[in-house]
Amino acid sequence: MNAVFVILNSLAAHFDGANDGLVSEPSFKWGEKYTFLTTSTDRGISHGDVIDLNRENIKDFDVREFYDQLVSDLRERGL
Repeated sequence: MNAVFVILNSLAAHFDGANDGLVSEPSFKWGEKYTFLTTSTDRGISHGDVIDLNRENIKDFDVREFYDQLVSDLRERGL
């Protein structure tokens, strides 16, 4: 993992608390529906993972399945 991202994530966690690589957990309350992205390892999910930047397989997180579920939910809600 890039050392810059480790440092930035540590700063974000210090000031904002837990985050899923995109949004801090306290900010979730402003959304109507949310999913806190985690894995069973210490690795976590980054913004790059969510946009599939590195095309990397991450244990317990399938980016394609995440977007498939997201689109299905939006379709069900008529959005």
